[in-house]
Amino acid sequence: MRTLSLMGLLLVATACLERMPLPSLEESDRPDFNPDTTYLPLSPSWGSADGLITPIEVVVSYDRHIFVADIGARDILVFNQAGTRLDQVDPTYATLDFDHLVADFTPTDMDIDGRLNLLIINGSNKIYRWNQFWNIHGIDSVASEILVKNVKTGERLWLSPFQQETGAFLAQSPDWFIELDSSRYEKNDAVADSLLRPHEFFDMAFWVNQQYDIFYHPERTVFSAISAARLDDYFFYAADSMQNRILRAELFRNGAIKLGNGEAYFTHFALFVDNVKEIGTGAGTVNLPTGLDVDIFGNLYYSQYGKQIYAHSVRPSKELSFPSRFELFVDDIMTPGQYLRPTDIAVDTRQMIYVANTDLQEILVFNGDGSFFKKAGIEKVTIDTTMWVPFIGEGTFLDTSLWVYFDSDSALVDTTIFIPAVMDSALVDTFYYWEKKGQLVKPVSVAADERGVIYVCDPKQGGVFRFILSTSFDEELTDINQ
Repeated sequence: MRTLSLMGLLLVATACLERMPLPSLEESDRPDFNPDTTYLPLSPSWGSADGLITPIEVVVSYDRHIFVADIGARDILVFNQAGTRLDQVDPTYATLDFDHLVADFTPTDMDIDGRLNLLIINGSNKIYRWNQFWNIHGIDSVASEILVKNVKTGERLWLSPFQQETGAFLAQSPDWFIELDSSRYEKNDAVADSLLRPHEFFDMAFWVNQQYDIFYHPERTVFSAISAARLDDYFFYAADSMQNRILRAELFRNGAIKLGNGEAYFTHFALFVDNVKEIGTGAGTVNLPTGLDVDIFGNLYYSQYGKQIYAHSVRPSKELSFPSRFELFVDDIMTPGQYLRPTDIAVDTRQMIYVANTDLQEILVFNGDGSFFKKAGIEKVTIDTTMWVPFIGEGTFLDTSLWVYFDSDSALVDTTIFIPAVMDSALVDTFYYWEKKGQLVKPVSVAADERGVIYVCDPKQGGVFRFILSTSFDEELTDINQ
């Protein structure tokens, strides 16, 4: 028997795509978006009674569980769609703790990928991983030797897993096939425990990353946002707020495990691949990034505090350097004047885009083409009033639009006024909508599930608030407040 070390983890990422069964999602019809719809708050909100202190990030997993990162609790709490704290009743989440990592570990952002890897950042140059699927089934045994077969000659070799040395050519070569089910497994409680609990997954200071990230200072990286890619993609994106860039990291195999259900799966770690977007002030550039998300087509969305443009979307095209999908001052989503420190951005399966417009205490909602749809977290109040409108001209009926101002808000009113020839003003009986704020105080994170329910973290109020379109409030959502 010949044993070689498994460095194939460095170069083999997608040659043999392994899939795990995921809970199925029913097809979600697009809601009836008509002008009369509005976003209604759902009660109760989730707050201190649910263990929340200072929630700053929310994400919805593929099995419809809602993960909430709370910097006050220095923890990640898990809810179902009805608001039950799953991490208090389900043993799956017993390992979701961070006490064994660095002192005072505080999760600041997270996302979950198609293999149910919960990717977590804490404001450092590292990314951590906790796998929900492994914890659902438990780890029965760990690969001690992995069998590979040469598809041309039939020769078989045994590789040693969980090592970062040599022998990469075997695992990455199309001439070799990994026989995962025929590999050798053994009980190893220490390794199993380390894999089940949150553990280091990606480190920009790792020597391989330093060799490939030659135009930046990898060790100075400060991750401010993270996003998984599409369901079957073997990479993810992370935003570096210190050096104003968005980088891509790829998953590489480094071993295998056999779960309690008898199925074998590869384990992975991540390595730097490239920088997809870099610093600038135009469309598709990066300046103090705050939020990331990816849609079902692989388009990347990000929010930022920096100059000129605050919400971006770029499409994956390495030849064109991820070009911008929207145009400044043409598409509503790229109109700078509507934003004030947007902290997060999210896109759902229907291509609706949500931006946490933090300092304006609202959630902006856009259609997939970048056109404005509605706001969540505000209440529209109809004001019926009369006002004197000055004019110059002859006596006539005039069909016109007027800007009406009330306190700090304004609205464009379509109305008809009569202009007498002997007068210089007219009394107009009209109405307008006033946006009343206060439902949200400091929205810093937003996510949406397949039903169109919006989840918003508001650390100032110590809670997670939910909103739903009025047209979606039907019998299918009767259990949403239970």
